[in-house]
Amino acid sequence: NPADASYECTDEFLLEEVTFTDNCDEEVSVVYEAVESGDSCESTITRTWVATDACGNETIVDQVITISDTEAPLFTSVPANLSLECGDDADYGMATAEDLCNGATVTVSQEIVSQDACTTIIEREFKAIDACGNDSYGYQSIIIVDEAAPTFDQTLTDVSAQCEAPALATVTATDNCSTAEVTVGTDSDLDECGNGTIVVTYYAQDECGNEAEPISYTITI
Repeated sequence: NPADASYECTDEFLLEEVTFTDNCDEEVSVVYEAVESGDSCESTITRTWVATDACGNETIVDQVITISDTEAPLFTSVPANLSLECGDDADYGMATAEDLCNGATVTVSQEIVSQDACTTIIEREFKAIDACGNDSYGYQSIIIVDEAAPTFDQTLTDVSAQCEAPALATVTATDNCSTAEVTVGTDSDLDECGNGTIVVTYYAQDECGNEAEPISYTITI
């Protein structure tokens, strides 16, 4: 008699045939029936043979074949880990997956696991699930850093003044990720009468220590 069997939906298998012999009759009447039930996640094929000899003696043979989808989808692509500069306009990408039995749907969720003024770390989780609830996961890490220096908002021109120096120019700077601090320094070269030059230099630094190229102008008195 054929034994009951279980297969994965991707398996290839052959249906066994059953033959009967009788101790008296050379020919035996055989009625075969196969009944399928279930769905794409789990189905059964119930096979029944009824063999009858000329005297009405009957033998019944049953076989149940179970076909299941228990395998999770497989990812065909998962976006690579990324290192980005703060302010970059980047497409993080999307994963794809396939399932040979019931198709696959891919969703993504993401979480900021670490963040400060200089570095942000994002973890993305991809979930591939088929119609039977079998699932698998893929992951992507994204690191966003601030390595760009601030930029000054103004340009400077040299000036001349009579008798005394004018107020220093007001200078600000902007950073693409954090706050920029501007400091100023002066270098005077004046004689005893106050004639000469004052070089005024501005420095800008963001919260991550990135420094702009200093800018300066000269006051001539």
